[in-house]
Order: sequence, then C-alpha cells, then structure tokens
Amino acid sequence: MEASLRRLRTDHIDIYTVHEWDGQVRLEETLRALDDLVRDGKVRYLAVSNYSGWQVMKALVLSDAHGWERFAGNQIYYSLESRDAEYELLPLSVDRGLGVMVWSPLVRGLLTGKYRRDKGPGQGRHLTEWNENEPPVRNVDTLYSTIEVLVDVAQRRGVSPAQVALAWLLTRPAVSSLVIGARTDEQLATNLAAADTVLDVEDLARLDAESRPPLIYPHWHQDAIPADFRGPSDFVLHPE
Repeated sequence: MEASLRRLRTDHIDIYTVHEWDGQVRLEETLRALDDLVRDGKVRYLAVSNYSGWQVMKALVLSDAHGWERFAGNQIYYSLESRDAEYELLPLSVDRGLGVMVWSPLVRGLLTGKYRRDKGPGQGRHLTEWNENEPPVRNVDTLYSTIEVLVDVAQRRGVSPAQVALAWLLTRPAVSSLVIGARTDEQLATNLAAADTVLDVEDLARLDAESRPPLIYPHWHQDAIPADFRGPSDFVLHPE
C-alpha cells in the first residue's frame, strides 16, 4: 500500500476495491487487513468486485460482528446484455445499502450500435472474441434484438445508443456510478452525456421487455408472492 500511495502521489485512496474472491485465504484475514487500512487513514471506503451474493453477505456479517469497516460499494458486471446481477447482487446491494459500480456497461462496445444483426462476427474485432474472452455473450439473438430496440430508442431521442444503454443503467436500483472507457475525446463526451439522457416509461418498458432474463429458482416461485408482501429489494426482479 505504501508503495502504491507513493506512486499515486497521494496519502490516501478514496475507494479501495477487492477485485476477486480468494478461497484459499480466510475471509477474516482479508477483512481485518482492510479495516486496518481504513483505521490508518490510508483508505476512505471499501468495495468488493466479482463476489457472489453469499460471499458479499458473509463479508458484511463478519465485518459487523467484529466491528470492522464494512464494504460500502459493490462493483459488478451488469448491462442490457447481461442482467444476471439482478438475481442476487442487485437485491443484496439494495437491501444492505451498498452503492453499485458497474464495469463494462457497454459490453466492450457491443451496445454502441456499431454491431447489428446484419453485421456478422467477422465485421468487428469484439464479435470474433465472444467465445474467447470474458465477459461471455450467452444469447446472440437476444443481444441483436436488444440492440435493435436500443438503436430505435436512441434515434427517437436524438442521442447515441451508448447514451441510452448507460442511461438505462443509471435508472436501475442501487446503481451509483458506471466505469466507462473511451478511446477518443468524442467517445468520452458521448458517454458522459448519458447522465443527462432521460428515458421515459415507454423506453424503459421496451428495453426491459427485450432484455429481461428468465426467472430462475427460487425467483420464479417467489414471483407468485403478492406485491404487498415484497420489500424494496424484491422489486429488482419483480417490478410489478
């Protein structure tokens, strides 16, 4: 940590993120070390990334039990193409008050509108790598259908598909920030403009209907629970 602070020319890090689960190290050791960094003033807030729901919850329970600094943020992979996080990670973040930071919100550029159904994998570098690198694209047909709606909404709004994809994420529960990337100043400006892009109820409904993942157990069973019995975190997967 000391070497990192020197290289960054600062005396503290605002958000320190544990990037991956380590099943070979006792979680208590990791959490105690993180707590020491906060108590020493070298770190302001702690975050976690790429943990499963039970792993995040275990960390929160241990931190609370020992009086250690708990995770305040949850950095996750989430987008219109991949909404797996809605099964556990988003409801957990809503319930436990974690701010969600989304990585790869445009799926390596796939949600920019550049790639369409009539442009096969050979038309773009990223498409040829679908089955070679993470994150995976599990349903190409659904991706193309989602992109069609994305482009249509963008055209009606007079904005870019990327802005719509990012603006949709900013409407999602617990999402507080997006980790965006850009190769040019123009791309950066376009992505940042998503913060001012407003989507109406119809836009959101169309995007949701096209991209919503199927309910897996026990969520399809819980879907039968009357809305009066649901809490705030339940409405991530069961909005109606």
